[in-house]
Amino acid sequence: LTSFNGDQLIVAFPPLPDDCSCGTCANCKLAVCRKYRMEFPESKLIYAGDGFSDRRIINEVDMIFAKNELAKYCTANQISYIPFDNFGNILTYFKVASKV
Repeated sequence: LTSFNGDQLIVAFPPLPDDCSCGTCANCKLAVCRKYRMEFPESKLIYAGDGFSDRRIINEVDMIFAKNELAKYCTANQISYIPFDNFGNILTYFKVASKV
């Protein structure tokens, strides 16, 4: 789970919920996504990932930043994504987008 605090990027890993059915993540990314959808229904969900465990959530979000295995998966499955190398790229993307 990542959020912004001004120009700072805050990363947190909530505990795995008891009802997590996939068991492939260090935390239940899908549960976190659905929780935020319920709490902030008007907000856009943005996701950044790079691996196998990120595949389950990408159909639940509005914007995907992907690299490595996740980027390959998105390309192979014709899923739109924005490539990134590090979180600095994502910050830059939004700084540029906010000036347009």
